[in-house]
Amino acid sequence: MSTRALITAHSEKEGTAGAFKGGYGFHPMLADAHETGKALGGELRPGNAGTNTAADQIAVAEHALAQIPAAHIEELTLLLRADTAGVTHQLLAWARERTGSATRSATN
Repeated sequence: MSTRALITAHSEKEGTAGAFKGGYGFHPMLADAHETGKALGGELRPGNAGTNTAADQIAVAEHALAQIPAAHIEELTLLLRADTAGVTHQLLAWARERTGSATRSATN
């Protein structure tokens, strides 16, 4: 999962907001399948949304997992990866509840 740079909006579009470093627009969070590059989930968030907002991370992760067919989910090894700005205790707790294990590794 990752957040993307601010997507600017030239007018007050629904859901946009001013960003911390200036600008106005959206701050999307996306999840994709590493091996295929296919988008699995995403959320178009206001420009002032935090990178480490656990509720958004969990919502995007749940959307991503829902895209994987049930017939295949059990045979896959899933790796949930976020950069150091995105790792939260709540996200790790959610991953533990969902899978029974979760570890944190800082690789930036």
